[in-house]
Amino acid sequence: MARSPLRRRIVAIAAFYAMYVIIRWWMICSYHRLRRSIESRTLGPKYLMSYHNRRENMMRMVYESDVTSIVNIRMNIDAFSTLCDMLESRGGLRNSKNMLVDEQVAMFLHTLAHNAKNRILVNRFHRSGETISRYFKLVLNAICRLHKEFYKTPVPVPDNETDERWKWFKGCLGALDETYVKVKVCNTPNLG
Repeated sequence: MARSPLRRRIVAIAAFYAMYVIIRWWMICSYHRLRRSIESRTLGPKYLMSYHNRRENMMRMVYESDVTSIVNIRMNIDAFSTLCDMLESRGGLRNSKNMLVDEQVAMFLHTLAHNAKNRILVNRFHRSGETISRYFKLVLNAICRLHKEFYKTPVPVPDNETDERWKWFKGCLGALDETYVKVKVCNTPNLG
């Protein structure tokens, strides 16, 4: 039984198409494999730290001693733990898939304590700049939710104040609690 030229042509096109699909699939898989290999070599040392390495970094930075904690985040260990508990229980801050609350708060406090730029924290915490910005904003929002607990509202000086320093400021609000402001008074009276 002889094949017709049309049938041979269809079989050849089908074989060519099958080969094209197989080669295309192999190229796509190779591309993704190569991309993952390049990313793991270039980003691996910088961002892909293991969980245990991150915890070890936190232990060295915060939990090693009160001295290192005060140097790094300007807070002792007990105050830091209390702040983390408050932000977690009442501020709405939560552990994420990749970062615990204490690391989020430590990044926030380290930024404020040292006036550190995002680029510095990338190397310090082995996180991307976008991740640091995102968690800084989350911690800031949690602290803002607790503003009534953190901020003291000023109380006016009572009318029956007997303290010599305060009796002249009856009913005043503001920074009069041993905060002195330099003022230069003119020697000549202003008669204008």
